[in-house]
Amino acid sequence: MEGPATIEQPEMTNRNKAIVVSYFKDVLIGKNNQWTKYVAGNIIQHNPDFPDGIDALKEYCQSLEIVELSRVIGEGNFVIAQSKGILNNSPFAIYDIYRLEDEMIVEHWNVKQEIPDKLAHANGML
Repeated sequence: MEGPATIEQPEMTNRNKAIVVSYFKDVLIGKNNQWTKYVAGNIIQHNPDFPDGIDALKEYCQSLEIVELSRVIGEGNFVIAQSKGILNNSPFAIYDIYRLEDEMIVEHWNVKQEIPDKLAHANGML
């Protein structure tokens, strides 16, 4: 993993998880333009598809429709969100990892996988 990996401020776990849930509900699902309430302007990206900064994140998210936040887990300053999104008319399972600092998202990693029409098991992906 590139970037800091040390879990800090375990007492902030619940608060940081709540911030990420609100970010998803307000910005990613709700499409409200409240980016600066949750995301630092100089956010560091660990996704090779787009550069650092809030403007690049906004542009990337415009091509992706988040339709459901499935699960949020976290410890201290790190929060992982599992969601379902639509990209190029196809459903995807998406995992976003956020590092928060001073109640703002300052760093982001993610991975996504297309959800096939038929799975080899009955467990689902989300």
